[in-house]
Amino acid sequence: MPWPSRRFYPWHHPRFLWQNRGYGDFEDYLASFSAGQRRNIRRERQAVADQQISVVPCAGEEAPLRYFERMYEFYLRTNAKFGPWGCRYLTEAFFDGLAKTCRRHLLFMAAHENGAGSDPVAMALLLAKGGGLWGRYWGADRSIHALHFEVCYYRPMAWAIEKGILRFDPGMGGDHKLRRGFAVSPAVSLHRFFDPRLQRVFALSMDEINRLEDQRMNAMNRMAPLSRQKWQNTFLEP
Repeated sequence: MPWPSRRFYPWHHPRFLWQNRGYGDFEDYLASFSAGQRRNIRRERQAVADQQISVVPCAGEEAPLRYFERMYEFYLRTNAKFGPWGCRYLTEAFFDGLAKTCRRHLLFMAAHENGAGSDPVAMALLLAKGGGLWGRYWGADRSIHALHFEVCYYRPMAWAIEKGILRFDPGMGGDHKLRRGFAVSPAVSLHRFFDPRLQRVFALSMDEINRLEDQRMNAMNRMAPLSRQKWQNTFLEP
């Protein structure tokens, strides 16, 4: 059905969300997985440690100005990997402005090689407010095995558990998030074509498209390597 009075039509899309179910610590969270995936996650985390890299959370109010400069560098580097499809719309002035106006809501995950006193070799920038944590930007100086998972998923989850954060939206990404504890939840975007012919095609198609998308999201959740007994309420209703 169209959005009231505006003729905008909703389009369902998958997004990935993590929910804190009162875990005592990260190991308690891992107990929710199947045995095989618990081993896989532990291997990924150990691979980062074996490379002498530590990931340290740093609240925005405590972060040095250099972190904001480095985050901009990482932002450029990450977007450059996607060539003409990169979304490089933020400027250096934007990151400077974050340091001046939004520190209290920011969280950096900084990956240090050979000790926290070194310049970060990778970073993620997240936002925290109330009971929510949102991940948005990340980058690294070079490709390091499993570091993306540690910086963008596992260490933020551990931090969220420590701080009593209830939910974590990691941002854009693919189905690999299912294997790391994120459940698929529908997001909705609104669309309208000003060409009446295209609008008519869209209107005739969207109910069926959304039905199929909802089916696909439920199927994705059922494939997650989690204990059904402990996660039975995570899945979307069919």
